[in-house]
Amino acid sequence: MYDAANESVTLQLAELVSNSPTSQSMCVSGAGARLALPAAGVALSVPEGAFSRGRREQIYVAVVKDDRYRPRLGKGITQLSPVVKCGPPRLQLNKSLILQMPHCASLKHGFWNLSLYAIDHSNKDSAQPQWKKIVGLGQETINTPVFTQLDNDKIFLVTDMLSTFVLVGESFNGKAVKALQLAIYAPAVLNETCSEYNIRLYVFEDTPCAAYYCQEQEKKLGGVLLERPKTLLFQDGGSNLCLNLEHVSPGWKAKPGIGYQEIPFNHVWSSNYNALHCSFVLERTHDCDNIDFSVSACQRTNPSYKQTFRISLEDVRSRSPRGRSPRAESQRSFNITENLLEARMCRSEDGNDSVKRSITVNETGVNECAGEGPFKLSGRIKRQLCSILDPPNARGNDWRALASRLGVDRYTTWFATKNSPTEAILELWECRERGAGATAALAAALRQMDRHDAADLLQGRPSWL
Repeated sequence: MYDAANESVTLQLAELVSNSPTSQSMCVSGAGARLALPAAGVALSVPEGAFSRGRREQIYVAVVKDDRYRPRLGKGITQLSPVVKCGPPRLQLNKSLILQMPHCASLKHGFWNLSLYAIDHSNKDSAQPQWKKIVGLGQETINTPVFTQLDNDKIFLVTDMLSTFVLVGESFNGKAVKALQLAIYAPAVLNETCSEYNIRLYVFEDTPCAAYYCQEQEKKLGGVLLERPKTLLFQDGGSNLCLNLEHVSPGWKAKPGIGYQEIPFNHVWSSNYNALHCSFVLERTHDCDNIDFSVSACQRTNPSYKQTFRISLEDVRSRSPRGRSPRAESQRSFNITENLLEARMCRSEDGNDSVKRSITVNETGVNECAGEGPFKLSGRIKRQLCSILDPPNARGNDWRALASRLGVDRYTTWFATKNSPTEAILELWECRERGAGATAALAAALRQMDRHDAADLLQGRPSWL
């Protein structure tokens, strides 16, 4: 039967956090830094000059898994990002910081009315976090504390405040679609005396860290991932999520009454939990250690979005797949789960799988290769670019054209309020474009603007930029 997967790994909202794949703390100087959580798809960029010379601050960023911190949303509103905390709050900044968060809004399958919420840290009397709307995307003014840049699967918050943030949304002019992820787990080994085989299907937002947390929970239960998670598109409009266990091989049968289950639409769209799960139980009808079955999932009104897991297991008493020893299967199951995390971390952030990033994760936290560094451009190069692109000119091929070329011209008035519009644009560009060819692409954009003087400043940079 289906239930909320509410036995969660709790992360207390401390002023300092320990380093791990989902949290990082660092002492940052005026030179700036980038705190990256590749497994979670989260990063916090502290630009050069955010702190005065000689000042150092302990900065942290963390993904919050505790279900209590999910916002209780109104009818029709759904959570689209993990809850991400950065701090400490009430920190005095000379420049805006940039927070990257993943989101699961499918921008090509409908229209969204998106909002950014933050926890009110001034209210310390309430045991339940108090969320408040900070800004509606597309409704920023020069007085809002956060400017947003929405990409296909990420949102970048250019913020003057450090807080706990979450992205939420509701349908606009139609039925919006969000991406869910499905993951199927089962016991690593079936007890000799056990006549039942329990299968758990998890449903959660399609963001990188969600699968990681399911993995952590299943480690407690002794479960292994049977197949790589699948993405399911889930549409607003009231249709339930239907789950069906079928094609069970001889020797086993689905426990009566739970072979087909439905999760109510509102439990998915407006969930108060980071993960829901359904439990299916296979009963042994005669001595047989091999199991074949499939589990399908879809919305009743959207069968075209259907996803199906087809599972084939041999010798479930040792959980060895066909042609493998029990020991090899134990290692294989562990590696499948670990590789979900590894794949997220080694894939380049521009989505190009052929470009690998050098990242080490251990008990002390996340370490990026020193060769990449936090910023694409040196402070000297940025200052030179600012000196020639900040002054407006009659041709318009100044910072305004740069914003247009880089796709951040939705609200140029915000950049115009900065001491250096070019600097603000480049700092956002550095967060969005982490691939190896980013600097070459920037030079090409400058040449397309007929600003060869600016492009020439980027010549002679090391190839790894």
